Amino acid sequence: MNAIKIWEGPSVLTGDPVMVIVTGLKTKSTNSKTDDMYQSWILRQDVPPHTAAKTGEDEAVCGMCPLRPFLKATRPAHLSKSCYVKVFQAPLSTWKANKDKPVTPVEQARKLLGNKPFRFGAYGDPAAVPQEAWAAVPTGGE
Repeated sequence: MNAIKIWEGPSVLTGDPVMVIVTGLKTKSTNSKTDDMYQSWILRQDVPPHTAAKTGEDEAVCGMCPLRPFLKATRPAHLSKSCYVKVFQAPLSTWKANKDKPVTPVEQARKLLGNKPFRFGAYGDPAAVPQEAWAAVPTGGE
């Protein structure tokens, strides 16, 4: 098991169903910039990320970020590029593999996660979920 779901519920931003998946439990990222750390993915539960990005339903996890592909027409000239995350790659495979998993209880998740470095929001804005969604993430010294 390389990933667990640590929370699911309504988006703070829109009320749509979202979830938080943490990856990196068994296999470290091949991304040399992130190396061996846990990564959290804030994703719609009911819409694949590549579809959400095309339809604007990614607002539930990205808010009004001006780099959202759906907002390209309204983007200021100095922000000519869209978000660098390729939603049809890691976010989509993470969504497919974990969308139907149950939420791992907080204490069990804390034991699984330990104290390895943690990246909040490999995709999605951590503020899209309530603060209690992060209860399973151990803090230093635990």
